[in-house]
Amino acid sequence: MDSRKSNVRWTLAALAVVAVVGAVLLMMERPPPAIASVKNALGLQRDAASVAPRTKPICTSPVNPNVAAPTNCVPQHLANLPPDPGPEGLKTIEGIDSDKDGVRDDVQRFIAENYGHSERAVRALREVAKGAQRQITIADTVGRDQAKQIAEEIMKPVDCFVRSVDKETRYSGALEKVVTEVTNTPERYAKKGKFEVLAANRVYELSNDPTPVLCGYAPEKLPN
Repeated sequence: MDSRKSNVRWTLAALAVVAVVGAVLLMMERPPPAIASVKNALGLQRDAASVAPRTKPICTSPVNPNVAAPTNCVPQHLANLPPDPGPEGLKTIEGIDSDKDGVRDDVQRFIAENYGHSERAVRALREVAKGAQRQITIADTVGRDQAKQIAEEIMKPVDCFVRSVDKETRYSGALEKVVTEVTNTPERYAKKGKFEVLAANRVYELSNDPTPVLCGYAPEKLPN
């Protein structure tokens, strides 16, 4: 009987030791603040802030998408873009323009991601996008004469793009792709079609203005 009691006492003692050791191990794995501070001081554990991923810096020079993208910095043309609006951006004709720059967020991202290596292309394509969006939003409120006047204004950034970008970009289908992105829902596509019907069967002439006057800025002064 004494032997059994002794065995029980030893078993309980062993379990107590295991419990203490287990608690210590858990504390080391997930230490309370006091122990965590000691471990930090001893260099056994780093603060979460010190191991959190850091935001990559913006690249100091332009990056051409035809060349491998850098891994240690964010290309300039992709920095500070608004977030992708996702399905929310498709719910209305106007879409979402969170930074209020006149270009829908999804279109702004599309232009930057595909043509951001060329400041000349981005500058002109943003104006093309604004023109296409304008067609969509006013299609129900204008008559034929006003539609013609607006169409003439919208032609200017298209002509500016053709004049200011390199041959490869000019023939890349960029204009069509941007307009397709602007009219990316059935409702938007229909509104643009309605405007084009109003502006159709008229004579339009290309501007003879110098490129800086046509564009409203001097493309040749942009780096690329």
